[in-house]
Amino acid sequence: MTNTRGRSRKNEQETKKELIIRLLPFLKKQGISSLKMEDIAKYMDISKATMYKYFSSRTEILEATVEVYVDYILENLHDLSDNESASFVRRFQKVFENSVVLAIFLSDLLLQELKSMYPHLYQRIVEAQKARNDHIKAFYEAGHREGVFLSVNPSLLIAQDELLLPSLLSPVFLIQNHMTLEQALFDYYQMKKHQLLKPELIPDVDDSFIPMQVGQCIQKITWTE
Repeated sequence: MTNTRGRSRKNEQETKKELIIRLLPFLKKQGISSLKMEDIAKYMDISKATMYKYFSSRTEILEATVEVYVDYILENLHDLSDNESASFVRRFQKVFENSVVLAIFLSDLLLQELKSMYPHLYQRIVEAQKARNDHIKAFYEAGHREGVFLSVNPSLLIAQDELLLPSLLSPVFLIQNHMTLEQALFDYYQMKKHQLLKPELIPDVDDSFIPMQVGQCIQKITWTE
């Protein structure tokens, strides 16, 4: 009986997460201030009655949304420092992919509205981002100690992602610079690789799966449009 209830709760949580993920593209574009419950149900592709089976209020939906963001921000963080089976180069490539995905789904509009309307939820994201940044800094520093990474200020590398990635994802930027999205992301990856890795290691880096990673990111971008 206990196992059955446990499975039921797990299935309910998975369904709620799936519904929230359907909502993310619209939150990125429209923010939260203008969203009504009927709009949310439409974007989740369910009836209002079904939506209320899982979420009792707009606030509960936003709380669940922030938890999805926080879970992704913190996902696999310990692998950066504890996963010795993966090389520093492979972990750097994973950090790049995660940074792109975060730039896709976390918009300035959404963050600013959370900050002004739901500061406690905004703070959850800020704390998660700080924890992620701290792990990435420690990872870059460890890579430098092991002779894999150059001596580059890790805070600047993180700030570079936060400032540049949103621009690279902008259609206006791509049109003005005559670039495709795939080219922009791959070129940015190459730039970061040369910024971070020692030159003598670069010829041996396996970039064969990077186009696939970039393609998966582009699919997520297409989904949010």
